[in-house]
Amino acid sequence: MILRKLIGGSAVNSVPQSATAELDVRFTPGVSAEEMLDRLRRCIDAEPAVEIVEVSAKSGTYVDPEHPFVNAVATAAPSDDEATTFCATGGGDVKSLRSAGIPAVESAVGTSTSHKADEYITSDALDRTATWYRRLPVQLAASDVFG
Repeated sequence: MILRKLIGGSAVNSVPQSATAELDVRFTPGVSAEEMLDRLRRCIDAEPAVEIVEVSAKSGTYVDPEHPFVNAVATAAPSDDEATTFCATGGGDVKSLRSAGIPAVESAVGTSTSHKADEYITSDALDRTATWYRRLPVQLAASDVFG
């Protein structure tokens, strides 16, 4: 659990009348979002001045590393020593696809700034990722992903 934002008060030397906190909780595969939210609610219910106002939660998902789709994506990847990002457990749109039973992974040629302050991507990395994505349909057609 990561505290992403904490807002309260109007001066450094005073106790605020109220405060708002935004938490980012990421669930690993197999962990039920509802179960974890229930546990969090039980903790917060013990504090009458604290309430949960809005929740968006999805259970953790993954694609088995042995799945033919994962192999097809890896095979289509650039073959040199350039850094590639390849994640079978990440969030975003792929989590929604995996929740619907569709195998999905996140993959791209990246830089060492990925998910860090001042994150950026080079034009070369974008070009190499586009090449990877163009090769992927050919690799998928040649695999047994679709039976």
